[in-house]
Amino acid sequence: PPVKGGHLLPVADLKKQEAEKFRSKRDPGDFLVCLDENGIQMDSLGFSAFLEKKTHAGQKSIVFIVGGAYGLDESLLRESGLVLSLSRFTFPHQMARLILAEQLYRAFTLMRNEKYHHQ
Repeated sequence: PPVKGGHLLPVADLKKQEAEKFRSKRDPGDFLVCLDENGIQMDSLGFSAFLEKKTHAGQKSIVFIVGGAYGLDESLLRESGLVLSLSRFTFPHQMARLILAEQLYRAFTLMRNEKYHHQ
């Protein structure tokens, strides 16, 4: 765990600090999606349908949160509108961000009926 003032910071405290940092940056109307290995899984078509439903329902912004090396604080998971798992595998958060970006691209191409996703 990171060091604060010459002392190791307990993982629970680190996760709480990260949660507060996330909270300070989001707007009250944001729909929060937390990525967590224990969340629900969707296929690409289901993810696209979820995003399309949210946008048609008037959701202005959907915020995706990828936690750090120790995961996300439970309080943040409880606040989210969706806890989503990219896979049962554990990925470094940089890779999770890349996979999420690709799935977002795929979802929007599906919504626009573009030829990217092969069924």
